[in-house]
Amino acid sequence: MRFVHAARNVGSVDVSINGARVFDERRFKSITDYAALSANTVRVQALQHGKLVMNVTAALQPRTDYTLILMPNANGTASPMMLRDDNSLPGEYHTRLRLVQLLPSTSPVLTLTDASATRQKPASIAMSAESGYITLPAGYVSVALNGDKPVRVMLDSDTVYTAFVFNGEAHATMGLSIDAQGIRILLPITGDELDKLADPRMAR
Repeated sequence: MRFVHAARNVGSVDVSINGARVFDERRFKSITDYAALSANTVRVQALQHGKLVMNVTAALQPRTDYTLILMPNANGTASPMMLRDDNSLPGEYHTRLRLVQLLPSTSPVLTLTDASATRQKPASIAMSAESGYITLPAGYVSVALNGDKPVRVMLDSDTVYTAFVFNGEAHATMGLSIDAQGIRILLPITGDELDKLADPRMAR
C-alpha cells in the first residue's frame, strides 16, 4: 500500500497502520513508496498534530497493490479513497497510464496524443474517480488538461504510470508516479511542477 496526500486544506499528516506509524509528515501532494503489508484487515489512520483526520478499515488481498488517498471534500474536510493498482507491465514498446481525479468539485478531461499521432481523450472523470488504464506506444506523449496547451512527456517502455490531478491554489496541477517502482516524478520531465500543463517554459 502507498499513501497520497491530496487534501490541500489539511496540513502534514502521520499515517499509521494498526497503530504503527508507517509514513511520517506527509505533506499535500506527497506520494509515498509502497509499504509491504500482510494480507489482512487493517486500520489506517492519518493524524495532523495528533488530531485524527482519517480513519479507515480495509481488507487487503494477497499479492495486490493499493493506493490510499486522503481526498479533499468540497466543505474543506477530508475523506479516504482506496484504489486497487494494476502494476502488471504492458510489455516491450508499450506503456500504460491512468488518470486519478483528486479535485473536490470539477471534472477534468485529459487528452493524450501518442507518437503515432493517435489522440486519446478519456471521458470527463468525476471527482474522486479514476479513468482506468490506457495502453499507449512507449515514447513521447503530448498531454493536455482541459484543452490547455499540451506538454510533451516521455513515457518509458514496459512501464505503468498513474497521473494524479491535484487541486492547487487556483488551478489544477498534475503529478506523475511510476507505479511498479513506487517512485514519484513530476510532469514534465524537467522535474518542475506542472502549471495547468500549459506553461511553455516547461515544455520539451
